[in-house]
Amino acid sequence: MELSFIELLKKDGWSEVKHDWLYTKEKFRLQRDTSSWWILLEEENRIFDIAEPATYQRAWMINLINYLCRINQSYWQ
Repeated sequence: MELSFIELLKKDGWSEVKHDWLYTKEKFRLQRDTSSWWILLEEENRIFDIAEPATYQRAWMINLINYLCRINQSYWQ
């Protein structure tokens, strides 16, 4: 059985603050916007809006989120 998007987030080191609503990793937050969209933020700065991934896109989406976090950090250093 494939892991859900939330299970993959947790496996990747994201901490659940509020089930299916808010997750954190270092200074980043992933927060549900609507039923099918998430907002990636660093502190209070919005980085990117992310669609809820379909089953085959889940692992790819985790990689995209990590990439966006890395480039956002390097941009502001």
